[in-house]
Amino acid sequence: MSLNIETVKTKPYLNQEFGTSGVRKSVKVFKQENYLNNLLWAIFTVGDFKNKTIVLGGDGRYFNKEAILTALKMLIACNAKKVYIAKNGWLSTPAISIVIKKYKLDYGIIFSASHNPAGEEGDFGVKVNSSNGSGINKKLCSQIYEYTKKITSYDIVQNVNFNIDTIQKNKFLNTEVEVIDSVYDYTSLMEHIFDFNKIKDLFKQNFTMKYEGYNAITGIYAKDIFFNKLNVPLESLNNIQSLEDFGKHHADPNSLYAKHLIDLSKSANSPDIIFASDGDGDRNLIIGKNVVVSPCDSLAILLKYAHFIPYYKQMGIKGVARSMPTSRAVDVVAKALNINCYEVPTGWRFFGSLLENNLITFCGEESYGTGSIHCGEKDGLWAMLFWLNIIAELKLPVKEVVENLWKTYGRYYFSRLDYFNITQEIKENIFNNFISLNNQQYLEKQVFVTEFVYTDNFLKEVINTKAYIMQIGKDIRLILRASGTDTSNITLRLYVEKYQSDTSNIFEESSVYIKDLLPLINKITLNIKPNIID
Repeated sequence: MSLNIETVKTKPYLNQEFGTSGVRKSVKVFKQENYLNNLLWAIFTVGDFKNKTIVLGGDGRYFNKEAILTALKMLIACNAKKVYIAKNGWLSTPAISIVIKKYKLDYGIIFSASHNPAGEEGDFGVKVNSSNGSGINKKLCSQIYEYTKKITSYDIVQNVNFNIDTIQKNKFLNTEVEVIDSVYDYTSLMEHIFDFNKIKDLFKQNFTMKYEGYNAITGIYAKDIFFNKLNVPLESLNNIQSLEDFGKHHADPNSLYAKHLIDLSKSANSPDIIFASDGDGDRNLIIGKNVVVSPCDSLAILLKYAHFIPYYKQMGIKGVARSMPTSRAVDVVAKALNINCYEVPTGWRFFGSLLENNLITFCGEESYGTGSIHCGEKDGLWAMLFWLNIIAELKLPVKEVVENLWKTYGRYYFSRLDYFNITQEIKENIFNNFISLNNQQYLEKQVFVTEFVYTDNFLKEVINTKAYIMQIGKDIRLILRASGTDTSNITLRLYVEKYQSDTSNIFEESSVYIKDLLPLINKITLNIKPNIID
């Protein structure tokens, strides 16, 4: 059957603006006539995808395969040079970044809504990564959005028959298409970074673990690494089959959706370490016996023990970066190691410039995201393997590793309060309350409130983040921002950080240690109870 490029007339949608992680909407929105096609054509046109190399994949949620095939038909129409597609269309966010780097590609398109609910009644998303493996810059995002508001037509080749469930190659018009094994590509890099033999020896010493995949994308990689390579018993890996609705699980590893794992860690039957992934594989939750590791502390610990990892021992450590709301635990470790520590806005793409210009080796954020120069995205399984490699070297339980960090550097108590389904009016009132406390006194300390403004010296971008920092004395920070990843209503996040240098007072629960800030928090938030406290 001959292939013909068809031009389809369309009308614009006015709600296709990029958030911190691309465009996320409900499945019902994405399945509107030409909604996905309009967005993809805007991306391909503004990004100049003609004669470019691209990889397509997603987190396996409902509508994933259909979206991939639509993108393929449109990429053939726009004369892309070559399109790589992950087998079954299954490709985690860190794996797509690794594939971009390995094959030296121009772009990657990720179909994912990360930790948002999956299924026909759930959410869907489109994100674009550039040649450095990270998300495209804000300028290009804005240009794509402007194009979506005036689009009148798109091109497509309708009658493309190609099975993405089988490793194969083909060519359609001028575009080569190849299905690849992303699990092999990902696992191969992990074997290069970490000492798998040392980790295997750890498991031979009756060290036990539990992994939770929430029936999202990371299970296929977890099975290959933990079961096939490290000989972890298959019964230690929960919910690793990829399902379109994530098995009705909410693949967001936090104190609410991972309560069963936290409860397990407090029981007599607790394994030595417990891991959990999110929907697209970029987040990680680390739990030990009677301890949930703060993502902020985890970043600091990975930096502290990076010399144990063959890959980083050989290359050396350039620097580290954290998102602004992330606690300053990593700052003091960086200072002790005499390396630079950078502070960026929330959104992983802001680490991209620092990684690309070799200013940092590691980066992380408080929302269970950690990564390094090996990948342009945060990488959940990588962080888990890092922890296993550290424990194999130290031969200490997780809790002791964490407490040793506090004993050495002091402890940054940290908590994140999430407020869901906030109205615009309440949001404005809460922000006004927060800002109005500037130049006041609290706990006999001076209060300063500033908006966090970030300058990317490489992209020549000035980012007005609309996130506000409240500094109370030198040891207390409160940060207020609205989430950029929700598809309906507004989610507010309030971050609370309090430093304690006295090592006799570093073993409290965070909720206990920050209780003197509760009157202030209640005043700011109109006494609204948070939905999640992490």
